[in-house]
Amino acid sequence: MGTIESYLKVVNNTNQDIIDTLVSSCDDHDWDANCRPDKNFQHQKIPAQGGSVSQRLELNKTASHCPFNMVLTFADGTADKFRIHQKHAFGCCPGFNHMERAHDITYSVSNENKPTLIIKIANTDQQAQNEEAEEKNREGEVALEAKNYETAIKKFDEALNLATQDSVSSKIKSSKSQAFNQFGEELLQKVWDLEADITEDKSQEIQDMLNQALKLFQDAEALSNSPKYRQNLTLVSLKIEGTRIFNEANDLEKEAFGMFDNGGGDSVAARNNYQEALVKFQEALKKFEEAMQLDPDKFEDCVSIARGHIEEVNKMIDDIERVGLNDFSGQEAEDDEMTTEDEDRIDVTLI
Repeated sequence: MGTIESYLKVVNNTNQDIIDTLVSSCDDHDWDANCRPDKNFQHQKIPAQGGSVSQRLELNKTASHCPFNMVLTFADGTADKFRIHQKHAFGCCPGFNHMERAHDITYSVSNENKPTLIIKIANTDQQAQNEEAEEKNREGEVALEAKNYETAIKKFDEALNLATQDSVSSKIKSSKSQAFNQFGEELLQKVWDLEADITEDKSQEIQDMLNQALKLFQDAEALSNSPKYRQNLTLVSLKIEGTRIFNEANDLEKEAFGMFDNGGGDSVAARNNYQEALVKFQEALKKFEEAMQLDPDKFEDCVSIARGHIEEVNKMIDDIERVGLNDFSGQEAEDDEMTTEDEDRIDVTLI
């Protein structure tokens, strides 16, 4: 009966290695017993990005189509199953049927040396788009490693706009949340450094950094439900809120103290201011103590200062009530003068 020689070549243009090939449904009448696809092309491995495998196949001269089924399994677990006619290499109809689709498959014939049926596997448009998204994500990770946070976040945004696969999107969101968190932590460290420097007032700069860090931690926590990100968000929120309340209390205390300046003033209004300041100092202390549970080193001074103000305000309220509201102004004017130490205490402002 005799046979004719042909070749089958499979080219893997995807970004995933083909880790196994499985050939079935070969008719014994069509093939030479020892040179058929379910023998020569069984369990092949084909590298990604242009890797290929070519095998010789012997067809019986009287065979009409020489069909076979092939399953390609990829490293990511996806698989393609198709059916095709090997005799298409000699001009027969291709009979191509893509039964299970994970990638794009094209076929062609080459007769440069021996008749060869060439099958090319490529990413779909969506897969190519996701591959580009992953490349953008890698670029963002490089920028993040270099602490170029704005560049990193921009790359992650570009990647998210491209990604269509849930697993790819999740990976990019994780990277982006990490960038937000690291950027926020860097700003927060600058806040601690500025607060330690008492040579000049940088309260507005500190406040701006805290607000920016808060937004970054909010963005990080929204993308990734991480305990670490949530703790950072809680910490900076307590810092901002506690400081705001403390400064309101401090202003009330200053106002109350000033009511006795020059020996005069309204002792009733002063007591009311002190009592209102006391409530706010206690509220601020509660915020700082809660934050201290998360980061003892950074909030020890805040707690100590707030407690000191509470002690002094309580003393002032007691003095007013002990002397008597009507007599307190005159008595205090005669017995006490504002000392430099008092002025310094009243002028303490957090951030």
